[in-house]
Amino acid sequence: MGSCVAGVRSRRLRPGQPDPQGWLAYPADYPPALAKKLAWKDTDPLRITAAKSLFDNFGQDGSLASNSTRNYGGMPLIVLTSTKD
Repeated sequence: MGSCVAGVRSRRLRPGQPDPQGWLAYPADYPPALAKKLAWKDTDPLRITAAKSLFDNFGQDGSLASNSTRNYGGMPLIVLTSTKD
């Protein structure tokens, strides 16, 4: 994703411009109008930088959240669960 962020920041990656890595390629079954709007949204530098940060840190953040040895002290805690019908 680093090359995508660099392309967006430099304005080389824009809808209608060459996209050799397919960063702005959407599934063929997406309606063309939706794909076009998504491509413009996905070339917002803040949006793509935030997405890269999410992907870069997802594993570490998940480990912190699910650490069974973490001391929550007196913090109120609600556990949400779900079941299948």
